[in-house]
Amino acid sequence: MKKSWSNFRFSNTPLMQSSTNIIFKSFIFCILAIIISCNPLKNKNIESSVNTFDECIYPKGAFIYKNYLIILGKNIVSGLTSREIRDSLEYSKKTKIIAIDLYSNKIDNSAFRQMSTDNLFWLYVKNDTLFGNFKSSDRNKNNWAFWNNGEWIETNDILGRIKFNSSLLRKDCHLIFEDPLYYIYSFNQGEFGSAVIFLNKKTEIPHGYPMPQPVQAFKENNNYIVTGFFDYTNGSEVIEFANPDLLPVIPDSLIQYSPQKKEKYPKLLYLDQYLEFQILLALPDSFQELIRETEKHKFDETRIDDSTTLISLSFFGIFDSLLRYTEKAVYILDNKFSTNRSGLFCKAVIPYRNKRYCLFDDYEYLYLCKLNSSNMDTVFESRFYQFKKPVYYFIHNFGETQLLFCNYSEWDSFNSNFKCILINDNFIKTYHFTPED
Repeated sequence: MKKSWSNFRFSNTPLMQSSTNIIFKSFIFCILAIIISCNPLKNKNIESSVNTFDECIYPKGAFIYKNYLIILGKNIVSGLTSREIRDSLEYSKKTKIIAIDLYSNKIDNSAFRQMSTDNLFWLYVKNDTLFGNFKSSDRNKNNWAFWNNGEWIETNDILGRIKFNSSLLRKDCHLIFEDPLYYIYSFNQGEFGSAVIFLNKKTEIPHGYPMPQPVQAFKENNNYIVTGFFDYTNGSEVIEFANPDLLPVIPDSLIQYSPQKKEKYPKLLYLDQYLEFQILLALPDSFQELIRETEKHKFDETRIDDSTTLISLSFFGIFDSLLRYTEKAVYILDNKFSTNRSGLFCKAVIPYRNKRYCLFDDYEYLYLCKLNSSNMDTVFESRFYQFKKPVYYFIHNFGETQLLFCNYSEWDSFNSNFKCILINDNFIKTYHFTPED
């Protein structure tokens, strides 16, 4: 029986050479060149293979399931206008799936040939099982099934029929990580507040911490690493949590399990301010006088000046700096309010060979850097590759393998150029999708 790819380990596999005529050369070669040149075991446990596929698909996402890399997307017909392409993507009931065997590095759809993709909205991989989320006639409820021996088997909602799912707070959250202990959510109301929420699976009690919009979470040495950034500024943070149950509990008044009425517009909860205040109150007595004085001056100046934006930012900056003294969180990287000479912000952290690397973004390029300091400029100095920024990209972890997905095509392009990069402690593999016009 084949092992799950997320836990697969190569043993004494020689470094494979790739073609030099690939249309879009992967930045991963430079990563390998540097890592291998500094690694005394350079010829032992790393495999790099780059394949190029001529497939016409507009990708929605990518997943690792057993020994397959699965691309989920839509078929796009050439010769359409931009509006027709958008309508085709939005209203098409048919979903296209491409499966790549990660052992042979070739497309092999045989295991999924009988898979019905009508009304398939999304795929999830959980406990080495593939689940499908299907649209239904009820706009407020989707149907679920798991893939078993060539057919879909109906099942319950795998995201859990937990009490939190029916709350008002949940409407502004999306799940970014799950393990046997916690659901980890990203709460985001834009400039009105964002936070990471840890929902204890056993107690169903949510704990939270204020930070820029969380976009990524993973577990390392029993601790949780969360990356977040602001869309509207170049602020970002990478924070490590050893025990999420020690973070402030979110009260029922903010969760609102049974909303009284449907809001025409999203109700502003200011969850980040509540969490921030709870953390500040728990700081030692030596900080409390400063907190009271700062709060008093903030109130006084706000009454005098109706233009409170800059005033609020200055006082929020003071409060935010005091959060660094809490013992409940460790700031690995932090430029939430401070500026850096490069105008950079962190989009993701990638663990590799017991070290951490990060992706920096400056709106034009992505940079791969060694995460060796909490100072943005210091980390930027450690960069060892840059590549043109994709139109959109995401990074997910599947077991011990990180999947970086980069799409380089605009929304109205019927041919999508994208790449999938798999990063594991023992290998880096890159797959290019470069359809011909």
